[in-house]
Amino acid sequence: MDLEKTSMTHQMKNRSRAGAKTDKGAPASRKGTETMHATTPRLAIATLLLVIAMTACSEQDFTVNLDQPLRVVAVEPSGESEGARIDSLVKVTFSEGVEADSLTEESFYLERIEAAGSGSEADDDDEGDGDEAVERVDGSISYDADTLTATFQPEGLLDYSTRYRAVVTTGVERERAPDATLPIDVIWVFETRHPPEFHLVSFTPGAGTNGADIDTDLRAVFNRTVDADTAHDETFIVSDADTGDPIEGGFTVDEKEVVFTPTEDLGYSRHVRVELTEGLTATVVTPKGGFLEHPIDITFRTAHPPLLRVVSADPGPGSKDLLRSTSFEVRFSEEIDFASATEETVLFEDITYPDSPEPILPADADERLVLHDDGAGFTFIPEELLGFSRTIRITLKGSPDPEEPSLRSARATDEGGYLAADFMYEVGTTPPPDLTVVSTEPGAGTIGAPIHTAVSVRFSEPIEDFTGTHEDAPENGEDENGEDENGEDENGEDENGEDENGEDENGEDENGED
Repeated sequence: MDLEKTSMTHQMKNRSRAGAKTDKGAPASRKGTETMHATTPRLAIATLLLVIAMTACSEQDFTVNLDQPLRVVAVEPSGESEGARIDSLVKVTFSEGVEADSLTEESFYLERIEAAGSGSEADDDDEGDGDEAVERVDGSISYDADTLTATFQPEGLLDYSTRYRAVVTTGVERERAPDATLPIDVIWVFETRHPPEFHLVSFTPGAGTNGADIDTDLRAVFNRTVDADTAHDETFIVSDADTGDPIEGGFTVDEKEVVFTPTEDLGYSRHVRVELTEGLTATVVTPKGGFLEHPIDITFRTAHPPLLRVVSADPGPGSKDLLRSTSFEVRFSEEIDFASATEETVLFEDITYPDSPEPILPADADERLVLHDDGAGFTFIPEELLGFSRTIRITLKGSPDPEEPSLRSARATDEGGYLAADFMYEVGTTPPPDLTVVSTEPGAGTIGAPIHTAVSVRFSEPIEDFTGTHEDAPENGEDENGEDENGEDENGEDENGEDENGEDENGEDENGED
């Protein structure tokens, strides 16, 4: 009986889906996935005998295909690996050539499963069909026929600390036999590395600094770009280390640098504390990285205020011949604490007689010193005109001891800002001018002045202890006995009561005759 010539191809396929056990010998296997292996030697022998027997009995040809099925021989990143780079390419190498057109987004793809450490663990037999969060990763596929390798290139970087699942399905076709496909889906899972360590690189002012500028900004520089939303007063805490009082300010973030700008200057001689907490993070952060491993505590001290200095005095030290109406002005290197300018710390004294100095009183007892508008000086106005030829001493008290009376600046602390030592100087007033006669009446050289004319004299200034003013001189040219230059009184009689004819008031002479 004639038989049709028939070609038989023996293809062994196992299209097992999820739930099958993983063959440890398969280089790219995962839970729930199998890869078909080579035909066993026993099957090969049996088939060969069958061919020989049938050849002997008939002229009919029988062809038996002994090829191995299409297999995946290598994957990258490797299955269940941890620490894969976020710029990784997903590669799969086949046992032989495949049809490039069969490599599509449905036959070769990548899924984002979950963030590592989120608390969700996939079941051993789970392939994403359960409640597990799965998200396809966009990308492109290429195939290298020389290396038999298909590559999936993600559109962007992968996420840190994240589990990914790569899938190659039975939709991949064999190049030599397009009807022959990958016998089973090949699935494997890998995890990307955690974000790089996030740590502080530098801080300004440095920890332990003494003498930081009071108007400085606080700058923290990190090794990675900082998430600006995490830089605030609960993660970057600035306070007074001695009192615990918060120091107010604002934050700016410039990539890896966080800058804290105080609302007001930090103040002199201040102990400042900065706390950086784990809440301050990089832009890329996961439960397993991207944040500070532990809080950072930094302290520093600001500079002490400069010593207060006297920069000018008017009149200056050693001045002579000052007017009696002189007032005194003192200027300092900066604004002073006016409350420190008291009768104990600012003294004006007349020391003409050193053993008994006399304080010079102010013109206004309620406002002894007149503070200048800028607060950096004052003026003292004496109550009365200063005396002639007087020595005046001005003393400004200074001491480094905060318990001692001292002039202090407006920003003084116990560590600085005070007048370091007494500032003392002397000045002198003008001596009295020579006393001069400025006019007389009758004037000098007058001829024919009445005999009863009073003589007056005017001097250059008031005089003291004068004996012989016009008020003391006798009127009408009489002396202290009431007699004129002829020895006669106002009745023209001499001391014997007689007139110029030798007669008394009755017209009789010394012999009683009239």
